[in-house]
Amino acid sequence: MRHGMLEPHPWIPFPGGAGFAWPALPPPEGQTVLAIQFQLDVSQWLEPAAIAAQQFRQLRRLVRFAAKHVPHYRGHLGRSGIGHPDAIDAQSFLRWPVLTKAEIQHESERFLAQGLPQSHGGVHWGTTSGSTGRPLRAADSGIGAYFQQALWLRGHLWYELDPRDKFAIIRSSSARAAKPDWGPPANLAFRTGPAVTLASIEDHAEQLEWLRGEAPAYLLANNTNLRALIELSRRQDLAPTSIRTVIGFADMAPPDIAYLAKTHWNARYFNTYSCNEMGVLALHCPTANQLHVQSENVLLEILRPDGAPCAPGEIGRVIVTDLHNFAMPLIRYELGDQAAPGLPCACGRGLPVLEMVAGRTHDLAVDPTGRSFFVHLGAGFWTAIAPVTQRQIVQLAPDRLEIRYVAERDLTGDEIARLVRGIRAEMRYDYAITCTRVPSIALGPSGKFADFVSMIGR
Repeated sequence: MRHGMLEPHPWIPFPGGAGFAWPALPPPEGQTVLAIQFQLDVSQWLEPAAIAAQQFRQLRRLVRFAAKHVPHYRGHLGRSGIGHPDAIDAQSFLRWPVLTKAEIQHESERFLAQGLPQSHGGVHWGTTSGSTGRPLRAADSGIGAYFQQALWLRGHLWYELDPRDKFAIIRSSSARAAKPDWGPPANLAFRTGPAVTLASIEDHAEQLEWLRGEAPAYLLANNTNLRALIELSRRQDLAPTSIRTVIGFADMAPPDIAYLAKTHWNARYFNTYSCNEMGVLALHCPTANQLHVQSENVLLEILRPDGAPCAPGEIGRVIVTDLHNFAMPLIRYELGDQAAPGLPCACGRGLPVLEMVAGRTHDLAVDPTGRSFFVHLGAGFWTAIAPVTQRQIVQLAPDRLEIRYVAERDLTGDEIARLVRGIRAEMRYDYAITCTRVPSIALGPSGKFADFVSMIGR
């Protein structure tokens, strides 16, 4: 009996010791995530005005700390004319300066907090290139990670995933592996089924064969890669029949992807909107085809060119503030994305709605053997080899690539040789590669940066 009266519900935490089996007391990390999750379960149903009031209550604390402990923000209250953290509200906050990626890239140390409280769990660094292709380093605290884990857990619960089933993940940073559980956040407090991972660099035919062999119930994959898999399975009439739910991320969701997933895989589709600097920004509503901003952790603004908030359905630039990152506060940070706010959702949740997100698009790579695959070489790959500030791989032919890069100087012969070797190794083919230094790299038609562009067939 899967969910019957004689069997515990699958989302019952496991005991962490001390002889308590029921109700369970999971380990401390699990307790923290569950404590946040309990509050998220309540806050999602608050009225929009009540959610906004709580956001600004938290924002004032963040600004008070940043103004005192973060060099970059000293004097911001005065220069913006706000004067005091207690005077921050929805209207006055529009005067706070918008933060650009270039500012962080050029002076990231000035954004680090001096004297982060020990209770925040230390500083953890990450590297991202985001929507501009310009590498930057961003930091968060251990506490910030707990909020992210709670939001991912919210997604599991919203989409009614059964933790006892198998979870498959295909992404650029994943190697082929079999794992005993789903990993965080689920395994912090719950017993889960196994997880399997595969790199998106694998040929799509191999990815599809792997999915059919592993027979997972759930799949997490980049939206572009996911659509290519569904299309391939349609052409070959080889659907992975075990999959019940697919979750897309990173690239802009193709408009037909939910229809294709349902029609060809009989699977539900949910999208996520996130960025490396702040993690989850919005999750797909479990009952409506739109995204809910995760307002408990992020203040997300959509602005017109003149800085005024956009009306529902009006496309504007996305400005975000991480409400719980005291290690490296990013206050009114411009992502480089465009989105449109929506009307309140019929599901009844008070969380703001994103009607659409004009996210990054991505071409697929090929090689002369006929292999088709998704390639994404993160910012860390490039900065570990050469001092590039922006880069793009352009596929000119099935066996030929051009690397376009922006840097303060020409790369040395050794740096170019290392890049060529690294790209050939990552893309698994001995491509003919040329490297070209350029003054800048233009954004794509959607206003987003593409780190890989295919010219084949154009």
